Amino acid sequence: MYRALFPSALHTLLLISTFTTIVSAAGPDGKRTTKCKVKRKDSQGVLIAQNPTPAQNAAPSPPAQTTSNPTSTQIVNGSHNETLLTFTRLPPFDYQNRKVRGVNLGGWFLMEPWITPSMFEKTGNEGIVDEYTFGQYQDRGYASGLLQQHWATWYTEQDFIEMASVGLNHIRLPISYWSVPIDQDTGPYITGAWPYILQALDWANAHGLYVILDLHGAPGSQNGFDNSGQRTGQPSWAYDQAFLDRTLNVLDAIGRQVGDKVEVIELLNEISGFRDQQWVDAAKRFWQAGYDRIRAAAGGEVKIMIGDAFLGVHSWDGYLKSGQGVMMDLHVYQIFSNDELRRSWDDHVSVSSLTFLLICVSFLSSFISLCATGSASLLRIRPITSGSSWASGRTRLRIAPNISTVVALELVGMGRIPLVVAKCSGLARG
Repeated sequence: MYRALFPSALHTLLLISTFTTIVSAAGPDGKRTTKCKVKRKDSQGVLIAQNPTPAQNAAPSPPAQTTSNPTSTQIVNGSHNETLLTFTRLPPFDYQNRKVRGVNLGGWFLMEPWITPSMFEKTGNEGIVDEYTFGQYQDRGYASGLLQQHWATWYTEQDFIEMASVGLNHIRLPISYWSVPIDQDTGPYITGAWPYILQALDWANAHGLYVILDLHGAPGSQNGFDNSGQRTGQPSWAYDQAFLDRTLNVLDAIGRQVGDKVEVIELLNEISGFRDQQWVDAAKRFWQAGYDRIRAAAGGEVKIMIGDAFLGVHSWDGYLKSGQGVMMDLHVYQIFSNDELRRSWDDHVSVSSLTFLLICVSFLSSFISLCATGSASLLRIRPITSGSSWASGRTRLRIAPNISTVVALELVGMGRIPLVVAKCSGLARG
């Protein structure tokens, strides 16, 4: 029997962040330049910019639902919304034998300025830098209308069709805690995204795309970054058990309401374990408690993803010994120095490949078991760059290796970057 990372977890995967984000940004005229399509030709990828969708004056209505499905009740700040679940779950994904190719749908249900700069720039308020201030410093009705329009148009069903048509089979869907249907204090955040989230799951299932549902923002902010919803130098999630408990309640609702509709639930994105030991301890308590809550709410079929909390995979060896179906998320960035920002796309991909190989060799050096036969799970890597003032030259990597045979790295080229396949030793252990 093969085991990886956590000795007693039978179906544990190590995922290094390699799902790609499809970026929309403001063009020179201030208008939105929408997502890029990917078209294949002779093992190459080409970026094709779509024509921008004309803005509409009125916010669209939430997605219409049929009457033949069970309902989900959303209670947010005392307001009740009945939403119908319209989808059925795909058959479990065969991670042992199928290739994993996916994309991160960032900026949709939790905006980040580097992904959605136009949404922030058009406010004309430099103090609006995240979703917290987006709701805090604007008329709530006006802000809600902007977000309703954004949720309805940032991705459409046609995008899901095109993702499937180019060979993708996974999406990572980041969502915010304030969008999840429980009775909770959501502060200045604008609520109402849940029907659109359900519609996204519907589209994914309809077009054969497996979903990693990622809780991207937690009460008090789990890292102080805008990707948590609140950019702050003093994130407080780890310092108040009430924040952890509220996050666990959100996970419980996710597990109960859509746990049987997604393939993976990521308990929380990017906990900043580098801050101090209290953050490390909070992460360890939370991962175990979150695992228990999801298993109780959703059963044993859904996979559960935790992160390395910026501590490195070595820090988690032997953790969650009783866990089943657990994945680890590791993010590798190339953005925080001028030298990194000057890299070409080829350089970004080369560094990403080397980083993965070094992590693989370093972590597995003491217990590598080489595999001479068997199939290899492949993955997608695509570096992301943005010309906006918010960010430039960012690469997000996510890898789902075949833990019982070998790890294979597929660099799916964009523009000049060719298709490359490289192998390293297997994640077999014991």
